[in-house]
Amino acid sequence: MRKKSRKRSRVKSRKRRKSKRKTSKRRKKPTRKASRRKKKSIGSCKYTITAHTRRQAKKYGVQVRKSTNAKKKIDVFKNGKKIASVGACGYGDYPTFQKTRGMDFAKRRRAAYKKRHEKNRHRRGSPGFYADKLLW
Repeated sequence: MRKKSRKRSRVKSRKRRKSKRKTSKRRKKPTRKASRRKKKSIGSCKYTITAHTRRQAKKYGVQVRKSTNAKKKIDVFKNGKKIASVGACGYGDYPTFQKTRGMDFAKRRRAAYKKRHEKNRHRRGSPGFYADKLLW
C-alpha cells in the first residue's frame, strides 16, 4: 500500500510543477530591448522657441532652431554649423516657468538649475554653457 501512496504524491507534485511553469510563462516581463524600442518611437518634442531664447542667442552670436533630436528642445548653430543640442524635452526652463508658474517660481527654479549645474555651465562652447545661457 505504501508504494501506491508514494506514486500518487509523485504524480501530484509533477502536476504542480507543470502548473507553476505555465503561470510563470504568462507573467513574463518584457526584456530591456523591447522597452527600448518603444521609447525610440516617441514623437518629436513639443516646444516653441521663446523670445527670451532668441534674444540670448543673438547676444552670444548663435542661431537656434527646433531640434532634430526628438529628445532635445533646440539645436544651436554657429556660422551655419550645428554645435550643440540642448534642453531635455521632459523638463521646463526659465521662460516656460515664467509663463506657466509665475516669475517667483521661475526665479527659484533658475537658482536651483544654476547651482546644480555649476561644474559644466562655465566651459564656453559646451552644450551645458548654451543650455545655461539660452534656456536659463
